[in-house]
Amino acid sequence: ANTADQLLSLAVYPALQVSYNGSGSGTVGVFYSGQMVVSGGDPFSVGFPYNAYLSSGSYPPGLNPSFGTITSSNAAFVLSGTPTQSGTYPFVSVVADADGNQVTNSYSITISSGAALQIATTTLSNAQAGAFYTNQMQATGGTPPYTWTVALGSQPLPTGLSLAASGALSGTPANGGTSNFIVR
Repeated sequence: ANTADQLLSLAVYPALQVSYNGSGSGTVGVFYSGQMVVSGGDPFSVGFPYNAYLSSGSYPPGLNPSFGTITSSNAAFVLSGTPTQSGTYPFVSVVADADGNQVTNSYSITISSGAALQIATTTLSNAQAGAFYTNQMQATGGTPPYTWTVALGSQPLPTGLSLAASGALSGTPANGGTSNFIVR
């Protein structure tokens, strides 16, 4: 009938959570900064309270991770710098707390070239009334995909032709003559 008593303490931490407050896009030559804010879990460890690492993919060239603000309830990992190369960069980040609990998140950052948007199509091939016609509009710079329309205030397209959002000017012109119109 012997008994023993022991006072025990149990810490219950909130679930480990990660949020990213950076934009999913940037521009070559323009400073970019985003932060991964980590909260919950067991933040108590030697040095930085959480551990974060890249498990796959890569950051855009010119962006580098660093430690950000640390408080008693969260910590920030900062991804910042000046992008040097355009493209889409998917990556997977893993964050772990002092007890080894982990959260894995996938991110993607698209870096545009930074070049000004320009319409590369400056002339059109001739069409013939009653014969099918097609011509693909071309553009450079900006951030594709491009969406094409006939500009507000423009003269209409020749009867029988239409401009698709993809930039395809096509159809069968009904009449002869010269038409002037503005594409956007």
